[in-house]
Amino acid sequence: NCFIGPFTEIQKNVTIGNDCRIQSHTFICELVTIGHDCFIGHGVMFINDVFKNNGPAHGDKNFWKPTQIGNHVSVGSNATILPISICDHAVIGAGAVVTKDITTPGVYAGNPARKLRIYKKIIWLPALVFYGITCCVAHLYAIALCGGVLQLYIFMATNANVILFYN
Repeated sequence: NCFIGPFTEIQKNVTIGNDCRIQSHTFICELVTIGHDCFIGHGVMFINDVFKNNGPAHGDKNFWKPTQIGNHVSVGSNATILPISICDHAVIGAGAVVTKDITTPGVYAGNPARKLRIYKKIIWLPALVFYGITCCVAHLYAIALCGGVLQLYIFMATNANVILFYN
C-alpha cells in the first residue's frame, strides 16, 4: 500500500512500513528504516556516511550508521536526514537538516533542525472515518473532535489515515 514517486532511488537493506508515500527525486540509502503511515516529500536525502575518518567511507560499511524513522512521520521536501532516530508523530519542515535524534513529537525545522512546537495531544483517526468525505468536511470533523478550539493544528492525510496534531 505504498506510493513511490518517479526518479526515487531506494538502495538495498532499506525497510519501508505500510501506507507510506515517498515522493519523487528522493534518495534513501542503505540502513534506513521508515515506519508505517509516513510521508517523505520531494527530494529528501537520507545519508548514512558521516565522513567519520575525515572523508568518505569508500564503500566500507563499517563506517556507515543507520537511520530510524518512526510511525506517522512527515518529512518536508528537500530535507536532509543524517543517521539519527526520529520518534513517532514528528513533522520535519521542508529544507531542514536533521543532525540529532528527535525524541519528542512536534514540528522541527531549520539547519540544524530545531524544535518549533511540541504537541500536547495527538489524535489518530483511521481512514474509514473519512471514507467518502471531502477534506473540508474532514477538517471540520477533526476540529469538532477537539472541542472546536485549537491554538494550532496540523492536518496530515496519508493513504490510510488522518492525523491531527494540536497543542
